[in-house]
Amino acid sequence: GAPYFCLIASKLPFTFREHVPFRNSCMGRGLLVVEVEVPAETMARIGGDASESCRLLVATSHLESPQPPNFYSEARVAQMRQCLERLDALARVRGCSGAAFMGDLNWTERRDGDVPLPRGWVDAWAALEPGEPGYTYDAKANAMLMGGLKGRLDRLLYLRRGGGGGGGGALQPYPTEMVGT
Repeated sequence: GAPYFCLIASKLPFTFREHVPFRNSCMGRGLLVVEVEVPAETMARIGGDASESCRLLVATSHLESPQPPNFYSEARVAQMRQCLERLDALARVRGCSGAAFMGDLNWTERRDGDVPLPRGWVDAWAALEPGEPGYTYDAKANAMLMGGLKGRLDRLLYLRRGGGGGGGGALQPYPTEMVGT
């Protein structure tokens, strides 16, 4: 087996799954994608269209870690683009209402620039908490961490396709709360 991996756990069965190794990873990283069908009754509970189920892609990754000397910023940017392009294409081909991509993306705007979000993609935290930093790593607030790094290394990005034959309408962010760092 692989010495390194990501996983996705779900109460809903997977109707599709794939693992896409990154073309440029020296750390054995890749994109893990699954498709689930969210039942109409669940959609109704979360404010969606209660008349039909909704097919969604759910994906995760751990993008290249920032290690000296070059911190792998170019690799991370290319990996992010590869992930979002693949999810966009899969959602279209499979007729999904949208996609959610989340994980330890090791992303900092200072090092990597703005997340290269293609049309239709939304950063959930930025949409729900505009102007709030939303640190998921804060060495100043968490005594268990060394150094002074603060950042939102972990992200949840989603694709709003609406309809698309997958039912459920466009994905909407759900109110959230930051717990821990």
